[in-house]
Amino acid sequence: METNIIMVKYEDNFCPRVFQGKEYSYYTNKGLSVGDLIEAPTKYGLKVAMVTRVNVPETEIEKIKPYMKTIIRQIDRDRYINFAEVEEVA
Repeated sequence: METNIIMVKYEDNFCPRVFQGKEYSYYTNKGLSVGDLIEAPTKYGLKVAMVTRVNVPETEIEKIKPYMKTIIRQIDRDRYINFAEVEEVA
């Protein structure tokens, strides 16, 4: 599968299961859609985030390309929203 560039918003630290604020860019080889939940690697560890854009053109990330990380784990949205359980999508 081809690598895709996506934009995500992290879960709010003070309001669980709320995704707001600035968008961040990541690479992924998963078939993700807007609204999917993922575990995003950050400099502070893994953080739950929601996909806000897919198929972002490379021209939008030229300046940050050397710093971008890759998403490797998609989590089950229903389990997380309803029960706050982080389970990987099979």
